Amino acid sequence: MTGTRVKASHAAPSSIISPLSTPRTLLTVFRPSSFGLAILDKRLHFVGVNRALAAMNGLPERAHPGKKISDVVGTVASRIGRVVERVFETGQPVKGVTLSAKLPARKEMGHWVEDYLPLADHAGKVSSVVVLAVEVSRWVQEFGSPSHPYAGGQIGRPKLSSREVEIVRFLAQNKSNKEVSSILGISVKTVEAHRARILLKLQLDSLVGLVHYAIRNRLVEL
Repeated sequence: MTGTRVKASHAAPSSIISPLSTPRTLLTVFRPSSFGLAILDKRLHFVGVNRALAAMNGLPERAHPGKKISDVVGTVASRIGRVVERVFETGQPVKGVTLSAKLPARKEMGHWVEDYLPLADHAGKVSSVVVLAVEVSRWVQEFGSPSHPYAGGQIGRPKLSSREVEIVRFLAQNKSNKEVSSILGISVKTVEAHRARILLKLQLDSLVGLVHYAIRNRLVEL
């Protein structure tokens, strides 16, 4: 469950989901997004996915609707299923779930950070669960396990400068130090120094943790 471009914003992708959202509208809104989106029913079948999620799973969009998640993601389906069932039972979202798995249609191990959100029908009953996924495989390959617990509070505790917030956003968009350097007109060494300082401030030991931070503090959006 690869993204390209993520627009920086103070609104989280989950804020797009409202009481008026339907599977069809969400699939339309998220179709061009770099965030993966899947909609699952109570039987743990796919209602639909967007392009990004289809690419993460290694299958076309059209191959997902009606299929059991186990047919698409393999053994990790049992863990996903437990989270989905919890959302159906409680009506509450589950955020920041980290998953690592070798999917049937992919050659390499993949790593993701996912939010699971309830989608209600007109009567207010949870009718499906929306999964928002960001792939962090690149960071895991370079910096290690995605299971580092989220650290750091809201922006401002500790305080990040406006430049540091910019750099957090770009790094969370999967941009390299060289790309950030070119965009901001600063040297690669300056970007590296900012990155090291940010990780120290936030008490994080990898860019995987930084992705968690950016998502939870609403620094990136579709």
